[in-house]
Amino acid sequence: MGDDPQRYYECPEEYENILEELAQGHNVLNREIRLQIPGKDQVTVFASYMPIQFHDQDAVLGWFYDISELKNFTTQLAHREKEFRRLIEYLPYGILIHQEGKVCLANQKAVQQFNAASAQELLELPVLDLVHPDYRDIVMKRATATLEKGTNNPVIEEKLLCRDGTPFDAEVANLAVTFNGRPGSLVVFNDITERKRRNPTADQCQCLQHQPGWHSHYRSPEPHPGRQSFLHHHYRVLSG
Repeated sequence: MGDDPQRYYECPEEYENILEELAQGHNVLNREIRLQIPGKDQVTVFASYMPIQFHDQDAVLGWFYDISELKNFTTQLAHREKEFRRLIEYLPYGILIHQEGKVCLANQKAVQQFNAASAQELLELPVLDLVHPDYRDIVMKRATATLEKGTNNPVIEEKLLCRDGTPFDAEVANLAVTFNGRPGSLVVFNDITERKRRNPTADQCQCLQHQPGWHSHYRSPEPHPGRQSFLHHHYRVLSG
């Protein structure tokens, strides 16, 4: 309580702009910003904000998805592809890279989550074979934006398919990369099926507060000019 979120922003004016947009009745969704977290280097996040009622008062809910590691990986990927291949094996996320619609790299976590026998089973597979039919259109649109425009797509929920056809719920983001000298899409995903089963009726805000890898803060009305009251919660990076 009483902590000012503005001090965490690399550019404090950016936070003021966000508050102004919210005051105009707009939600702010999936904005890429840089934060300075005490005890850490600067981090890059996808940030979203929405006005809510908290204890019968106007407040702001913000949630953040840390993409710092992925941004660093993709920046260095063109020059350090061998190191990248080794590094992604230690990440607790499923990671694929696909080019021209086919998988060209998969880490061990992806092999496990797709219930494949090995990474080789996934290589050269049409990436849409791993996506539930209901989500193939949105996946194609996001992949096209990544490959043609270099767009980094924020986290959304999708249904993916294990190799035996069993669907599972996943949080998925994808980033533009250069791999083997050609443009590709790096897909990062995390199986959330069990988490959704444990919380089938949880309120949306409550879910956000308890999801690993998200940060939230509430901004309450100022009781006096110049005074602000905040709840600021930090959660560790999504760990599967």
